[in-house]
Amino acid sequence: MALSERLVAVIEPYATCFVKLPRQLCDVLLRRRASATNHLLVPLELVFETIVSDDDAAGVDGGAAGRSPRMKRIAVGWNGDASRDPGAITFSTHFAALNGIEPGSIVLVTVLEYVTPAPMLTVEPVDADSSEILELNQGFLEQNLLAQVCLACSSRAS
Repeated sequence: MALSERLVAVIEPYATCFVKLPRQLCDVLLRRRASATNHLLVPLELVFETIVSDDDAAGVDGGAAGRSPRMKRIAVGWNGDASRDPGAITFSTHFAALNGIEPGSIVLVTVLEYVTPAPMLTVEPVDADSSEILELNQGFLEQNLLAQVCLACSSRAS
């Protein structure tokens, strides 16, 4: 049975894409994680309301746009960090801005029991500048990307 809980969104400045969960929920997940296989991260599904322009929702460019609420569903990872507030899920400022998460939003958090493994992770540049940045920072990117995904077999990383 999937574990679900409604939490209030809190935004804080920190440098990862992982969420922070209330201590009580952390304790439950840590017990589950200890009894499960060797997973380092816990995958979560979040459902929340966000405001989008009507033109963005319809895929139309230009014109005077109205704004309306839409439900959004995203997947995130939890790595063991706890939020300060007992009823809150905490997001980094940057992650929240990219996903349209507002402070005080109600977020339905569901622990995903099974996530289909990804056979490969690729990063591709969008232009010449991006290509140069990727080449100059290849080791840094690899180290940080692998630290933020569940790697089932480290010997497969190349």
